Amino acid sequence: MSKLILSCSLGFMFVFISSSFGQSCNQENIFDVATSLETGRVPTSVESADLDNDGHIDVVTANAMDGDVSVFMNNGDGTLAARVDYDSNPSPLSCAIGDIDADGFLDIVVANSDLLNFRQVSVLYNRGDGTFDSPVSFQVGAFPQSVQLADFNGDGYIDVATANPSDNSISVLLNILGITFLEHERFDVDGFFPVDIVAGDVDGDGDTDLVSTNFNSGEIRVMRNNSFGSFNRSQRVILGNDTSGIDIGDLDSDGDLDLVVVNADEDSSDDIVVLKNSGAGVFSATQYIALDNSDSSEVYKVSIGDLDGDGDLDFVTADGFNNTVSISLNNGDAGFTQPTLLQVGQFARDVHLADLNNDGKLDILEVDRDDQTLNIFNNMCDPITCSQDLNQDGALNFFDVSAFISALTNQDPIADFNNDKHFNFFDVSAFLTSFAAGCP
Repeated sequence: MSKLILSCSLGFMFVFISSSFGQSCNQENIFDVATSLETGRVPTSVESADLDNDGHIDVVTANAMDGDVSVFMNNGDGTLAARVDYDSNPSPLSCAIGDIDADGFLDIVVANSDLLNFRQVSVLYNRGDGTFDSPVSFQVGAFPQSVQLADFNGDGYIDVATANPSDNSISVLLNILGITFLEHERFDVDGFFPVDIVAGDVDGDGDTDLVSTNFNSGEIRVMRNNSFGSFNRSQRVILGNDTSGIDIGDLDSDGDLDLVVVNADEDSSDDIVVLKNSGAGVFSATQYIALDNSDSSEVYKVSIGDLDGDGDLDFVTADGFNNTVSISLNNGDAGFTQPTLLQVGQFARDVHLADLNNDGKLDILEVDRDDQTLNIFNNMCDPITCSQDLNQDGALNFFDVSAFISALTNQDPIADFNNDKHFNFFDVSAFLTSFAAGCP
């Protein structure tokens, strides 16, 4: 809320407004045209992380038809080197990245759904230079489609969770000192066909919970952690469609984690649902967003991140039927704009956000299942500057007035608001006018 403040200095009395603003960018043409790289056959998942500890983000895709992962190392300038493929065991449908053996290098974990080896995840251990050993497999539930990594029991080691649609369960593998895993524990989601999961502390008790999307029952299920890596079923939210992709983040900046969920039902135009957290891990739908007017979208994945640099989390989705990536921007209180579209190749399967070129802006990574490509959209966001915010703290208030007075007194060029190379009343007038107008 704005507040009126009176100030008297340099013989002038004036009234100004104190307000906060975001350093956002022009929302048109945020992303450059795509750069495309060839993946293995039928890429189903894309993730990113610094795999060789050189300070640059690298990229991994899971390729279901080839039974491998493609690793694209960053050249150091945001471009990616040609892929190197590593066997991951058959039919990897999802991948995740984390330091499983606690050696300081990030490993790759994939969920395998091959007909013969349909109850396993495989770990590809990093050799310490961004190359990977042969996969080591561990048993989970039937036909895992999504994998998440987190420390579920608070012992400092990264554990593994999978969504297993064929037995309506979540499996949790607890890590033993970075050496191996305990036998997986299976938790029934009391729903049908869980296809995606996210991990986060949704109830604010300090441990990491899980939320699944149950495709055939059109719902999400909150699974609360009992602090020891065991999970109890909590809230169910029925959304009425075929729920698939899910991501988690603080959308309304209130300190708790909210959700964005994909509805993939071809008979509904309500494709995306925003669910706000009450603060106690209880979710309610606050916005339904139709991605198109064709009623025929096949949206599988969603990824959350601040795309326009205003401090609020936005989201992108991958639409396989319409061959698009959809971008929805946050208005600041978890209300989202109607999507803008980026055209991609045949059957967009997964989408992920990462800063590949270290410019402080999130780029879009997307994989096309049928074209077998990784598409990179570089973020071209041009931040809107605010000359009135002299102390660059993201707010217009007394401190900026004080900074202006000091700059004017010292004939600092930043106080020459009318650009006439003189420091006088006209600069004060120009400053007050711009200050009253506010910042974007």
